[in-house]
Amino acid sequence: ERVVAGVRLTSGDTIAADCVVLCLGIDTPQLLARHTGLRMHMYPLKGYLLQVPYAEGCPRLRDSLHTEKVMIAPLHNGVRISGSVEFGAPDAMPSPERLQFMVDSAKEVLVDGAVDWDRMEVHCAFRPVVADDTPCIGRVPGTRNLFVNTGQGSKGWTLCMGSSAVLAAVITNDYHVVNEYGVDPNWFSPARFA
Repeated sequence: ERVVAGVRLTSGDTIAADCVVLCLGIDTPQLLARHTGLRMHMYPLKGYLLQVPYAEGCPRLRDSLHTEKVMIAPLHNGVRISGSVEFGAPDAMPSPERLQFMVDSAKEVLVDGAVDWDRMEVHCAFRPVVADDTPCIGRVPGTRNLFVNTGQGSKGWTLCMGSSAVLAAVITNDYHVVNEYGVDPNWFSPARFA
């Protein structure tokens, strides 16, 4: 088994480590392939998120709205609209057609004048999605102390606590917490790509 001694920074400095966890999103497969030979089947899907403030004096949304096309979630000072993803997008620039589709879909369910569309913020980011839609969490095969935690895709925030619990169990070899929930860390192991 190979042992990772540390992490070399772009500055050339090295940080010594007993254990290294790669949480690099869509960059994880390239680094793993280059340094370990492991070929992870992960794809960057461009996700869209719109944040739109409430219009002056308008009542606030109390619950999330789900349509066939988008999800609209209440925020303290506005709404978050999500529900669109692009496969094979060349960059993180938003597609005007995709944005218009999301705005039109949200307008189908929001009351006219509820939000201030002129102050809409657009966010696009690549989401790391593993081909089998199961996050990749655990020890990298052939290494003693190199671990990964990636591939949660659009469910990153939803799965972050559970993913961390699985990773902590694998690193410490203490499985009592995940066993209480009937979780088998092998479900997420990067060994499935070896």
